[in-house]
Amino acid sequence: MQANLILKDCRQLVTLRGGAEPRTGSAMSDPGIIADGALAVKDGRILAVGTTAEIMAAYSAPEVVSADDKLVLPGFVDCHTHPVFVHTREDEFALRLEGKSYVEISLAGGGIRGTIAYWNFLPPGDLDRLLKLYTLVSHKVLRISKTFGIEGRQLLTPEDDFDSLREFIHKYEGTTTTDEKLRLEYQQLLKENPGLEARLNALPLRVFSGKEHPSKGARAVFFCYALPAVDTERIEKAEEPDARVWTEEAGQTAWYLYDLAKEQIHNETAEIVGFIRSTPGTPRQHIIEEKTLSDIRKQVEKHIKNSYFKSLQAPVGVKARLKAWMELS
Repeated sequence: MQANLILKDCRQLVTLRGGAEPRTGSAMSDPGIIADGALAVKDGRILAVGTTAEIMAAYSAPEVVSADDKLVLPGFVDCHTHPVFVHTREDEFALRLEGKSYVEISLAGGGIRGTIAYWNFLPPGDLDRLLKLYTLVSHKVLRISKTFGIEGRQLLTPEDDFDSLREFIHKYEGTTTTDEKLRLEYQQLLKENPGLEARLNALPLRVFSGKEHPSKGARAVFFCYALPAVDTERIEKAEEPDARVWTEEAGQTAWYLYDLAKEQIHNETAEIVGFIRSTPGTPRQHIIEEKTLSDIRKQVEKHIKNSYFKSLQAPVGVKARLKAWMELS
């Protein structure tokens, strides 16, 4: 069946499916979640929801977007707001799911009055210092999480089993990771080709090249971006508690590979390196139209904005910098 849009690869698709009556009590703890979910949309309306495999088998669409393993709440509307405050109220939300009334929560010290009391429990000067300390700790936790590949700013526990953590352990047990192999390969190239580093440093930004795709008939575009992050060292020196400076030195370099046939973006170094590895004698090839290349670049930068920068809550104006890209055709 034909749709206008398919959104797939949702880690959790929250459907709230069920009867039309309002949810109360224990029913509020069952939001109708579909693991590895997807949805089909036509003319602004949701046609169907299901697993990614089910929707991809039953529907086709000119636009297929990957949610990149994120939680998706289609049609969600939050129609109220509050002034900015420090205290979070997840505990009250859990009580509401259990069926507690606002009166019961308020009598227990919760509610808006509890939030305001929490905000005002310190003199302004002490509160500013607390906010600055929170900012420092928050970003250090984020950098630790990024280093180990931990999602959602979570700290490590003995039960955690993250691939990046295993790679970190392998490093000290003598096993070489993919990134380490690439660094060693790069160092060997510099050693075998004196003057190569100086020539690379002299190249302008946004270097473009092209070569034959390893698979006949396939097409892809490789991108290398510098992704800035908050410079925590500058935060420590800043006088203002919320002063944030974004620098590339505090960030990372990231690779992306856009597959034209599947309209998918890959960002695993181990998957990409085999496509782009070249030698001085590799023939240069440029077939893909410039407009197509430009459109693909916009899609990749939109992906970076909606994934990397959104996870860091980056302000408007902070952007990724394209260092190099390559056509594979």
